Amino acid sequence: MKKIIAGAFGLVMAGTIFVGCEPTKYEHANFSDSASIKKQANTYWEKQGWWTLPKDVKKVAITEFSVAYVTENVSTSGAGALSIMGAAEMFGAGRRVRQYTQHFKESFPTELYQGFVKSMEEEGIEVVPMEKVAGNPNFAKLAGSKPGKTNWAADRNLIGGTDGRNKTKSEVWPLKGLPVVDDGWFNAGGNAQAEAALAGENGAQAYMRVRMRVALTDDGYAVVDAGSTVRINWGVQSGKGLSGPMWYSAGAGFVNSKAALRDDVPVVSKKEFAAFKGDVYAVETDKFKASILKMYPAFTQMAISKLKE
Repeated sequence: MKKIIAGAFGLVMAGTIFVGCEPTKYEHANFSDSASIKKQANTYWEKQGWWTLPKDVKKVAITEFSVAYVTENVSTSGAGALSIMGAAEMFGAGRRVRQYTQHFKESFPTELYQGFVKSMEEEGIEVVPMEKVAGNPNFAKLAGSKPGKTNWAADRNLIGGTDGRNKTKSEVWPLKGLPVVDDGWFNAGGNAQAEAALAGENGAQAYMRVRMRVALTDDGYAVVDAGSTVRINWGVQSGKGLSGPMWYSAGAGFVNSKAALRDDVPVVSKKEFAAFKGDVYAVETDKFKASILKMYPAFTQMAISKLKE
């Protein structure tokens, strides 16, 4: 039985096509100065919709900053459970699990937040200190998900549709002190009012939600991943609502990363196959962190460049 499973595993992987762009190896020479970084921005980030950030946005409040860690990748052939391939997939073939320590998942968002704030300030945009955001009375009105919330998503195919045979699991961990803002169950309106109020009362013209996505390649390299997003609402102002004064924003837009960067330093201490789990990668978090932080300044500066286009 083990020989059948092993043989089927090879067939599954040989027949699996990972659709989409493979992460590009990070080359510092391509991101050596501000001009080079802005030149690369269109390759890695895209603006969704037709909108322009007003020039008077000089101060923003970040109401969410979170990191999505890709913790599992699954590739299947679509074969039935009674077939050899289907049995192999049930046993773990085509599944790759990435293991990060709990402490790392909780603490790393702080360093990425600090780097993002630095990039914003270098572009002439002040960020309201996190303690002032969290200290505003409206902060308590934000509806948020529990840290570590998991999401499953199907990969994209060549024409932009979903490819159900290839799926990705991620865990979302926020900067300590901020929520993973959740607009579900009719929360969107209340969240928007609370975000606009805490921004306006702190003298900001806009508020922002940021989610950075990090991953691991199958050969053990760290990735700043496609699927990172930056959402911004601007034109924050107060007006009269049915029950009294209320805050709102005049416009909104977002950018998302469409391509990924990978480092060239291996960051995995151990990889082994486990029944029903697949290939399990033990990530050396210190090395993973160093690789991400090497690529991160250019990645964030490209995002902010697209915001300001």
